[in-house]
Amino acid sequence: MKASPLLLLAWLSATLLAAAPEEPAPPPNLPVIYDEIGGKFLLRLDNRRYQLAAEFKDPAARLIADANYARAKLLWEDYRRALADKAKADAATNRLEATARRFGTVTERARLNLDNARQQLSLYRSTPPYDNAQLVFLQEQVNRATTQLASAEDQENRARLKADEARRAAEPANERAEKARVAYLDGLTDYDRPLAALRALAMASGTAL
Repeated sequence: MKASPLLLLAWLSATLLAAAPEEPAPPPNLPVIYDEIGGKFLLRLDNRRYQLAAEFKDPAARLIADANYARAKLLWEDYRRALADKAKADAATNRLEATARRFGTVTERARLNLDNARQQLSLYRSTPPYDNAQLVFLQEQVNRATTQLASAEDQENRARLKADEARRAAEPANERAEKARVAYLDGLTDYDRPLAALRALAMASGTAL
């Protein structure tokens, strides 16, 4: 039993979406320490506030200092620029590929027209007697369809060549975007490591407000 084309398309789309890497998020804001009287201080972390005893202020400050937000932010901005360049290159490639597909449709239609013209000529020849004028007309139809097919194939080939060239030209932008993504994710991991320790400290020794 064959699966329907719609089911196959849905399965393929779901597979591609599942295989696509998740889009990284920008680095979270750097935590902030607020002084507070009464031997306690406030820590703003992950859009939440925690109240901690003053003895944890220096450890919290050291963890915040260890988190290199500036580097993570620069890597994020570099990734976004590389992603924008990739999007431009991909858009140009997609336009040319769409043009090549349109020319492919024209070529297929021209090929069908030629097959139909040849069949009409063959059928007419197989049922004599026949009129010479009609025979010449049918032969001219075949000639015109042959010329149209050759022209369509030439246009399609040139369009596909341009699409291939655009695809090759887009490869460096795609590679830069991937390298920038990996670099950002590495930087984000380094940035989040002290923040994870700070979260553990806030949750274990602080009070969420």
